[in-house]
Amino acid sequence: MTDMKEEFCNLIEVRPGRHLFVRNWRLGDPGDDAQPQIRLLCIHGTAANHTQFLAFLEALHDRLNTGTGNSSLLLDAWMYDAVGCGQSPALQDAAAYRDEEQVQDMQALITQHIMLNSEAPLIMLGHSYGPNWIYKYLMQSTNPAKGLILISSGVENPKYQMQTGGPSIFRLPLWILKCLQPLLTKSFLKIGFAAATHQRNPQLLEQAQQANNQNDMQVVCYYYQSHAWFQHWQTLKTNYSGKAPLVLHGIEDQVIPIQCGQELANQWQVPLVEVADASHMVLQEQPDVAAKHVLEYLLNL
Repeated sequence: MTDMKEEFCNLIEVRPGRHLFVRNWRLGDPGDDAQPQIRLLCIHGTAANHTQFLAFLEALHDRLNTGTGNSSLLLDAWMYDAVGCGQSPALQDAAAYRDEEQVQDMQALITQHIMLNSEAPLIMLGHSYGPNWIYKYLMQSTNPAKGLILISSGVENPKYQMQTGGPSIFRLPLWILKCLQPLLTKSFLKIGFAAATHQRNPQLLEQAQQANNQNDMQVVCYYYQSHAWFQHWQTLKTNYSGKAPLVLHGIEDQVIPIQCGQELANQWQVPLVEVADASHMVLQEQPDVAAKHVLEYLLNL
């Protein structure tokens, strides 16, 4: 089996004073001189980073090289850490974390790097809150996506703390949240990963625990307090000319429950793909299942 080729891995300044840690993997092996037919951009949600996509992209690559996919398809997969997340430096200004700033970062990355001198269609994959940045990008972009993959997301629903301003707990004083951080992490692991994952993959949970406990709680608060769930659905659907989205959700998701995923699928008038033995972190819990559905979607653009 051919190993993936890492084309790029570095910290770059996408806009003045704003640096993103960016990685670019080449998936599939149709030949050294071949050009990618598809560019896939993966966008994480709040208080997350690009590493949540690694197992999924590895599974996608395997399917392209084992006869379970299409060995002639070459994908250019891009992922990055948003400002203050993962390996991207934080900024000490609440305004730096507003959705419009994230969208401008995304626009700059796409224009200056991902789509530079490329004719390949852009497919955007977003997890959790990430699709909201995608929708807002599409509302103002001159480089529209040809397809959307929406993972563990939903539409605004105050019943599940999916509302402007984020969950109320993140309005507590910072010093209290720092004290509560280990408990908040423990709570997230319980609801963000399925029961089967707790039983069969303790290493994944340990990695998630370490990553969550390393989050800068000030940055986490800035992000949650900047939450503004997308509202302009009719305009978006009228303007969007790409393939109808793939909407995929873990059945056991308690962070954004599957009912919210169904509402999102209804909004786009597409079926909801339900993944068993998975919760919010479905791409890490069931990477091969997710890769199967994503590859089917990509092969039918």
